[in-house]
Amino acid sequence: MSLSQEREKQKGSKSHYILVTSDPYLASSEKLGSAYVLTKKRMRKALWDIYDRTSFKDKIQSGDRVCFYVAGAKSMQGNIIGYATVADVTKRIQKTPEHVEYFLATPVKQLKLRDVQEIEPINFREKFFTLKMSEGINTKKWGAVLMGGVRRLSSEDWKKLGLH
Repeated sequence: MSLSQEREKQKGSKSHYILVTSDPYLASSEKLGSAYVLTKKRMRKALWDIYDRTSFKDKIQSGDRVCFYVAGAKSMQGNIIGYATVADVTKRIQKTPEHVEYFLATPVKQLKLRDVQEIEPINFREKFFTLKMSEGINTKKWGAVLMGGVRRLSSEDWKKLGLH
């Protein structure tokens, strides 16, 4: 984090992130489940798992804003379907039914969420090249930007996406 970003954070300014869910493997078979279904479950529980290799896992803080992107190849893929505020970041992992239902890595942290809002889906790909985060990105490889589970969004990009 740059010095100016540190100062902005210290002034109480909050960061914005896009949380990405890919199609998970079902624990009961070798079939893929739906990223959309898993995202909706996480939104309903207001609890989001963060894994060891997740980008920005040590940067997300209470008060930060997050939105939920559905990746994968199944229903609603390519859309942002909601947003929330991070209430707390904890290392105390609360087991949920998803830990049994899906073959997921063991989380190292969990985001406790508040003010979770489901929204009309926003087609992220259609808006991507209007965003600051797209600068210098190859148009054919744009999806690589979302690898790693979490990506930071500027306040400007958050507003351009129509998020509140």
